[in-house]
Amino acid sequence: MENNYHCNACNSNISEFLPYGKRINALCPNCGSLERHRFFKYWLDVNKNILNPKTRILHFAPEKAITAHFKKCCEKNYISVDVVPNRAMKVEDITKLTFSANSFDFILCSHVLHHVNEDEKAISELYRV
Repeated sequence: MENNYHCNACNSNISEFLPYGKRINALCPNCGSLERHRFFKYWLDVNKNILNPKTRILHFAPEKAITAHFKKCCEKNYISVDVVPNRAMKVEDITKLTFSANSFDFILCSHVLHHVNEDEKAISELYRV
């Protein structure tokens, strides 16, 4: 098979993206990234000055492909969190974060808030930290 596709999340040339849910050509067979992850990686590549080694990053429900990029760039200042144990570096409730105010420069919270009952409280916490 020819490698006609490129995944920018893991920088792999692949023969096809796999189906995911009802979508064809959605999932990278190498890194598991979906369209949203690849778009976010593209956005980071276009906006290169957004992140630097000193950028303090908080990442909710970390995706493998995005985590790899954050760790490569800013590992010393990167923290991943999830409400489910063993899915991230720390367990946190997005409505009651344990971090001090203004602890982070960059927060990624993608496909999370629709799972939160108190979404306004969660957004307030994101703004606070």
